Amino acid sequence: MRVHELAGCRVATPSGDVGGYVTESADGVLRMRADAALPGLHPGESIGVTVLDPVRGVCSYAGLVAAVEAREDGAAVDVVVVEDLARHQRRAAARAAYRCSCVATLEGGASPASLRVTVLDVSATGARFMTPEELHEGATLRLGLPVGEELVDLRLRVVRHEVSSTGTRYGATLVDPSERTRDALYRLVLRLQREQARQAAEHR
Repeated sequence: MRVHELAGCRVATPSGDVGGYVTESADGVLRMRADAALPGLHPGESIGVTVLDPVRGVCSYAGLVAAVEAREDGAAVDVVVVEDLARHQRRAAARAAYRCSCVATLEGGASPASLRVTVLDVSATGARFMTPEELHEGATLRLGLPVGEELVDLRLRVVRHEVSSTGTRYGATLVDPSERTRDALYRLVLRLQREQARQAAEHR
């Protein structure tokens, strides 16, 4: 797969940012599909593009519009990249709501104990969850997070907790995650963020 292909993106227009995705990136040209029309955008104009790449992180570019075409579902735009402004590795900061229930195994003690947890949100470095059981900071548990038709094996260490009206919420960080696990979580977060942004746009 080529760089950025199918990655989510944001195109900076005179009327505000428009979301979309990259269809192709080759020879210094970004070809993108925007989720909305791009009025006022014309060939030759300067433009900023931010790509949310699941592998490379958040990449920002400055470029010139090469072509723009209105479509029924938005617009197609080609941008000649003039400068790679920054490649921010924000994998750790990316987080999204993701609610699901699963059974976890609490490590330590004479024998591992099973407990039911409700995951609230995830990031590439950890998760927040609720459980009826009382856990102390430093407790380690393992669970299989359902992602599509697969289970992503997570080993988590509790680092904080907060008491709310609905119960205690725990924040946990990943323990010795593989690169495959980090990538799976980051791809999940990007997909969720894009879905949430699309839903928000539909309700404007």
